[in-house]
Amino acid sequence: MFLAGVDVPDRTILDLARRLRDADHVTLADKLEAAWRSDDSTIALETADREALLEILDDAPAGLARLQAVLIQEHERKLGGGH
Repeated sequence: MFLAGVDVPDRTILDLARRLRDADHVTLADKLEAAWRSDDSTIALETADREALLEILDDAPAGLARLQAVLIQEHERKLGGGH
């Protein structure tokens, strides 16, 4: 499954959903789990979704470094006025 253009394994999607739920980002956790259940290959992320992911990726396993790097780059670009 792809998040922010990064291929994330299914088992990791479920781990992300658990981490999001633990951090009270229930809506995004539900969104990821629903996409996993329906075998969606890509999930569209809103700005709030990206911010929630960045919040939980601070202490995420090394396997999620690429996703974290992409989200940080997008966030910095947005803060700089880019799209």
